[in-house]
Amino acid sequence: MATTDPIQSVFDSAKREFEKGLNNRALFQDILAANTINHVYDTIEELQKKQGKRELLRYLARIDPLLKCLQNYASVIDVFVQVKPDILALIWGPIRLLLLWSSETKKSFDAILNITQNLGVLLPQFQEIGKLFTDKERMTAALALFFRDMLDFYLIALKFFKLSKWQLFFDSVWPKRKAEIEVVEANIEKHSQMIRSEATIEHLREAHEARAHAFDSFKRIEESQTSQKFQSLEASLLFQLGSEEPVIQPLLTEFNQRDLKSNTKAVAELLKTAISVVGPVLVIVDAVDEIDECERAHLICILLDTLKESSEMKLCFSSRAEDEIDRIIGTQAEIIRVDKNNSGSIQSYVNHRTKQLIDKHQFSPVARSEIRSLISPVAANSKGMFLYARIVMDNIMMLNNVEEVRHELKALPEDLDAAVNHLSPGTVRLKAIKILGWVAISPAPLTLGELQQALLVGSCTDDAPTVSSLLNIVELCGPIVELKDDQPQLVHFTVLDREQESIIAAVILTNSFEVFDVWENSLEELPEDWGHSIFAGRVLVAAKNHPAMEKRLMKSVARSSLSIPQAKVLLELGANINHPRKPWRRHGLTPLHQALKKSTKEGAEFVEFLMMNGANPKYGYGPREVSWEIGSVTISKWLGVSWEDLVESTQEFREEDSDSE
Repeated sequence: MATTDPIQSVFDSAKREFEKGLNNRALFQDILAANTINHVYDTIEELQKKQGKRELLRYLARIDPLLKCLQNYASVIDVFVQVKPDILALIWGPIRLLLLWSSETKKSFDAILNITQNLGVLLPQFQEIGKLFTDKERMTAALALFFRDMLDFYLIALKFFKLSKWQLFFDSVWPKRKAEIEVVEANIEKHSQMIRSEATIEHLREAHEARAHAFDSFKRIEESQTSQKFQSLEASLLFQLGSEEPVIQPLLTEFNQRDLKSNTKAVAELLKTAISVVGPVLVIVDAVDEIDECERAHLICILLDTLKESSEMKLCFSSRAEDEIDRIIGTQAEIIRVDKNNSGSIQSYVNHRTKQLIDKHQFSPVARSEIRSLISPVAANSKGMFLYARIVMDNIMMLNNVEEVRHELKALPEDLDAAVNHLSPGTVRLKAIKILGWVAISPAPLTLGELQQALLVGSCTDDAPTVSSLLNIVELCGPIVELKDDQPQLVHFTVLDREQESIIAAVILTNSFEVFDVWENSLEELPEDWGHSIFAGRVLVAAKNHPAMEKRLMKSVARSSLSIPQAKVLLELGANINHPRKPWRRHGLTPLHQALKKSTKEGAEFVEFLMMNGANPKYGYGPREVSWEIGSVTISKWLGVSWEDLVESTQEFREEDSDSE
């Protein structure tokens, strides 16, 4: 009989636990299909191309530390432990799927990228394990411990993103899963400290047990909180009933308050008593499918039991179709399909929102007629789904031009999923970018009317485009634009406190410095004499000669605010950290060179940030070498390392020091 390899069995055991927890054979096979880091890099490249087309580039460098750690880990177990290929696939397959699935929305993608960034910091340097542990038993125990930790993270995240329509309840459900992932992060941090202190085999065994105990404790706490929430739901029904019916208020005040908080059975009995006292009662529970599975099962069962014992009670559940809910209710309920009976209500809702749109922007009579015609199919297309109608109407509420509404509604989403995926307000965003371009670059202030005329450039095929509504620039562009004396202006940011720089960074990310590219491209499409009849010709002439500013933005931050949050945003938007790139050429100073002209703590930290993100001290041109600047000479005062040591320690983050570009 073949003997079992004890080392391989440790990893096989973790693999079986993961597969059992996943409970999805097809998904498990998808995971095993990616067994090298190249599969992950291919996915990242694919995402970058896709996001680049949608102008939604995220800061994907955040995942690099984790990938490097996992690559080192895979190399170590491949050399020292020699596990099967499917074990290596469990390292790369899950992270690849998480990147793909979470990329559907900005929030979810950022959530996963932030977690991977944290894990990259917490995980140890696995290439040092061979030096720390000379015996194979300790090494295997240590490597298996981190293998289980990573599978714990993967399992929690994969089970969430595999949920149907997770995008709709990300904000409400993800925080619970994030709290569970934080347990994994705490385990990894403890285990990393153990590795660095050269833990014994007994310590490692205890760590394996403590890991399982940490999850048990978390689940017990979560179950306790769920129970309390369930009791609070029943208590809420009681208090709603009591507020309308004074006759049962004495029942509530005399009831044992401790039982009200902790005794589910006692609360259920009190609810039955209250209903029998009050008389006919209609209980309506909305969005049952959005309640936690365990919580809603308890609630439905209690209410059904109450219904059986009270002829004075009527019960209505509102929910999407769910197998579990159908099984609990069975044949006790009459099913009413809301989507087959609410077309009139949806039409009324669409009519109301259409009136809001027209009143808000004060469209001309001709424009009103066309807009009503364009919106008319929305109610029929919703097929009974209020959310579909709301999403479509929300998408056009900020559009103040008939051409924009026509473009938005020319092809309505086929179903709710398509409507959700169409949430990104591309037309509104592009208009905000164009507004910022005209306001920021025009040498003479524009009036609001002139700005509205300017926005019509290239927006329609008419020979004489006309303004058909009012323009609310503050609503479109947010707090970075204000209206003074009928003239749109950029808010002067220097009056803001330094603590608000993260808010400014968020505004920059939302509205994007692509404004300068869009402005430049728009001008190239204009005839030489176009627009002179709208406002002074010098405005267009000066603007046409004005260079795009995007490439100078990182340098501006390095020269002024030294704001790392703003610099991170610029990197997400594709800013070149080494512009100008050519070594020792007369192309001006790089952001790094600018930052090194200061001898401050903020300047030193900004320099370190630039170096960690690929800034090359050999690029750019200045009268002095980078190493001669005051910031280079005094950097050890702020960071505790010399300039030479900083350059050497960040070598891995830089491109090759060559002039080949």
